[in-house]
Amino acid sequence: MIPVETLPTLEASSGLELLKSVRVLDLTTSVAGSYGTQFLADLGAEATKVERVGAGGDTRAWGSPFLNGGEWLAIFREYRIPGSPINRIDQVVFDHQLLADGTFYSVEDAAGKSSQVGLGIRFDRQGATHRRAPPPLCADTDRVLRERVGMAEV
Repeated sequence: MIPVETLPTLEASSGLELLKSVRVLDLTTSVAGSYGTQFLADLGAEATKVERVGAGGDTRAWGSPFLNGGEWLAIFREYRIPGSPINRIDQVVFDHQLLADGTFYSVEDAAGKSSQVGLGIRFDRQGATHRRAPPPLCADTDRVLRERVGMAEV
């Protein structure tokens, strides 16, 4: 018996999802940043790539000289990495979607208000939102009819 025959088999799946609860905001312009974002997306992270309007990141120019970096566009699209028309860091910090996701948060102290990069976790004292799967179909029908409509059990 050769050693490879003793290795465990890996069940088929939809891909790696080690980082499926992680959100990544990529503000880089170098190939290392884009590669890192792609690597994190490969591991299941939800990535957002922010680039300059029109020109994009520096690495876009590295593609085919006739296609204006279409290879990079295809790669980003494949990994669900959206781009945004953002030119300055203050536009990133005040983006409504990123604020709602908890990517950024504001800190107010004696020096004034400043924006911080967050972990996608909200600490606003509003309490956590817990989500769970809905009950099986018709599992709560009797209770709902009794409590909401005032019908007695049949």
